[in-house]
Amino acid sequence: MEFDFTGVNESGFVLVKPGRYEVEVDQWYKRRKEETGNDVFDVDVKFTDGPYQGQTVRYFTGVTEKSIGFVLAMFSALGLVSDKDRVLGADGQPGPLKAKAVYGEKDSYGRQEVTAIEVNGENRPVKGRKAIAVITNEPNASGEMTTRVQRLEKPKQSAQQCPF
Repeated sequence: MEFDFTGVNESGFVLVKPGRYEVEVDQWYKRRKEETGNDVFDVDVKFTDGPYQGQTVRYFTGVTEKSIGFVLAMFSALGLVSDKDRVLGADGQPGPLKAKAVYGEKDSYGRQEVTAIEVNGENRPVKGRKAIAVITNEPNASGEMTTRVQRLEKPKQSAQQCPF
């Protein structure tokens, strides 16, 4: 029996060629980072097309005051929030935009499952949300090359969805 480990790092993870790929949310968890005490969203996204179809990679972002812009960008890319969700003020101008995570069960690692994002009282399920994952390869702390989801972007519109 032969094995081709081309494109697999020593930790056993497949190295995904850098680029943009269609993905959808498979699982989403919130965990607390032991070193800092900060909360982190772990979002496992599954490739829906191309040579990595069916494989999963993880996007993660801190959930702190300093990272709130990254959280909003991720929520927006996944179609969970938009400027249309901003509550209009008495002057008719867009006002606050508030959202909160809806949690399910804890897993065996102590991570809390995120099942939905609540926006203006409406629960918006996270599983199956589509996006474009921007993939890079970077060395990890031990110098081993690993795949990184740099960011999530809004999915492309198909020709049938295009308004013109």
